[in-house]
Amino acid sequence: MKKIVPIILVIIFYVFLSGCAADRKIIGNTFQSDYPKLNIKIDPEFKYLDKINRTASRKSIDGSRELLHDEEYYLFVSEGKGHEVRKNLYIYFNRIQTKFIDTTAENKNNLDFGVINFTGHNFKYYKRIERTDASGAITKYLMDAGHIVPTCILRSAIYIIPYKDLWITINYWEDATTSGMSCKSKYSMDMLSDEQKVYLIDFHSRALAAIGIGDAAIKQPMVTIIKETSQPVQKKGEVKSTKSFDIQAEQKQAEFPQIPRGKDRIKIAIVEFLNLNEESKRDNMGSMFSEMLTTSFVGSEAFRITEREQLQKVANELKFNQSGIIDVSQAKQVGKMVGADAIVTGSVTKIGGDLRLDARIIDVESGIILTAEKIMGKTDLNSIGAMADKIVESLVNKFYRDKK
Repeated sequence: MKKIVPIILVIIFYVFLSGCAADRKIIGNTFQSDYPKLNIKIDPEFKYLDKINRTASRKSIDGSRELLHDEEYYLFVSEGKGHEVRKNLYIYFNRIQTKFIDTTAENKNNLDFGVINFTGHNFKYYKRIERTDASGAITKYLMDAGHIVPTCILRSAIYIIPYKDLWITINYWEDATTSGMSCKSKYSMDMLSDEQKVYLIDFHSRALAAIGIGDAAIKQPMVTIIKETSQPVQKKGEVKSTKSFDIQAEQKQAEFPQIPRGKDRIKIAIVEFLNLNEESKRDNMGSMFSEMLTTSFVGSEAFRITEREQLQKVANELKFNQSGIIDVSQAKQVGKMVGADAIVTGSVTKIGGDLRLDARIIDVESGIILTAEKIMGKTDLNSIGAMADKIVESLVNKFYRDKK
């Protein structure tokens, strides 16, 4: 008996640590988990289908060994006609006895990615356009059950890698047919048209709404610039150069940019931002944000600012509206006429009470986009003012950091 008790205690301790005793369930259309603590209210549009468990064998990142993944899926779908799955949502848990490595920031297939606060946890998110995998657990389950699955999808993934011993992802995807994008091509955010960008914003809002949250939960963009550095390594009396990717060094550099003062400052012209949809156009959001942005730039003392009246005079002379100058050739022409070194321009999209702002600084001489930033928030004046301050701070830091 004395020998049995320690064995039982070891088993109980192992089970506790491994999380195998986690209680996860669906009540109504709400997913609940005690490990980690999650309470996700799924939109009633989605019907809960099933829980899928499987053990998958995959090669390690270096390809040297096979690793077993204990996977758990909670599957919800929104069907169209004839069992056609137009939207899909599943909550995914993966336990694997190895070190988790998050390579999202390096994945060139991501259209965008960032950080979001949800159910008390800091999740990351990304969006991609991709082909469905017929051998994947979800696609195979749906097809075996007689559902029709689209071949090309837009995916939004909200994830934590790692959460202790787990990889957790909330996946939402839609048929990409109406997105204006195709799985036959590869995309980046810079390649998308204005219409496709608006579609992606709407898609992002739908993905968040499907799990009961709004865009306001977004905390900050992830670090998207990975600096390639060269570090000397001493070996057998020689100095060799080895490349490494140092994100922390990039962050520290961004915190303390060397900003010139007085006449050495760059001169910029801030044009009205383009309204990308009818809502923002109706409320004249582009003009409103440009005014607040100008105030924030003046307050930063990082640039010399061209007067708005001078910009309007040039716009009238060139016989086009100042609002929405996003064409590089136009930006170069305006910049040269007002004596600016760079043009600040961008776009505004308003969806309900949510606002997305995209800003960039274009070099007048070369026409190259020197730096760019995006931010999302609410449409009240206080929020827009705070967004202007934040986006200016980011643009200034990135501009002078990259000028080094």
